[in-house]
Amino acid sequence: MSAAGPTPSVSLSARRTTPGNSPQRRRRAYERQQCARFGPRHPITLAAELNYGYALIVSGHRSQALSLVRDTLAAIETTHGPDHPKTLAARSLLSRALGELSGLHEDAVAQARLVADTRARVLGADHPWTTWSLERLQGRLRAAGWPGSDDGPRLDP
Repeated sequence: MSAAGPTPSVSLSARRTTPGNSPQRRRRAYERQQCARFGPRHPITLAAELNYGYALIVSGHRSQALSLVRDTLAAIETTHGPDHPKTLAARSLLSRALGELSGLHEDAVAQARLVADTRARVLGADHPWTTWSLERLQGRLRAAGWPGSDDGPRLDP
């Protein structure tokens, strides 16, 4: 028995692959089963939902991705708080979904700026995650066609 609960009696690698029973399908089914066991607000469930949201974004499923990432961000923020790294990662993913999939560039910029400002306040202006967030913000500003976006974003005082 593991700390998270009983260990599955049959390992995934020992199961036979048959048509309609691919390793990826078995893994998704197993993850859904585990998330159901943990509950909808458990950090593992929320991480899995956010990963699924990312997969939807990169595969171009706009409406599903945007809805899922928004809902997951709200749950993560409730669970971890607004300044937690997982909350900021979810907010950054929402910025990507808004800008790249939905063309809602002003909303994407607002989310990216919130991430950059929060990381600067919590981690410091020179932290690598803050720098990365500022680069993402600059990309969102450029995509939105904002004047001066090539000068680079600045942190709000």
